[in-house]
Amino acid sequence: MSKNKLYVGNLSYKVDDDMLREEFSKYGDVIEVAVVLDRDTNRSRGFGFVTYNTEAEAENAKEKLRDVDFHGRTLTVSDANPRGGGGGDRWYELQIRTSYKCGLLKWVVVAMAIIS
Repeated sequence: MSKNKLYVGNLSYKVDDDMLREEFSKYGDVIEVAVVLDRDTNRSRGFGFVTYNTEAEAENAKEKLRDVDFHGRTLTVSDANPRGGGGGDRWYELQIRTSYKCGLLKWVVVAMAIIS
């Protein structure tokens, strides 16, 4: 993961992409903002990501905004890290193995077609 992408945690559930962009734009050229939403409720999960044009801008924002009060919550700001084990690929592999063992190869083919 590039060093110009930041993880922003402990966001108020009221904060949206525009609000996050407005605050983080004070510290550099923001090229992407994403407040992560719950897929079922479409409500904020309380964290997001901000990508800057350069690593220096991201570092500046990280230093200036870490532990700052933002809409009633104290922000946690750090370098974004790639998702570690237990992520989507591992679940997918488990589903294939389970289906194959149960003799449900037809369902594996359907699942693969949906994912493709």
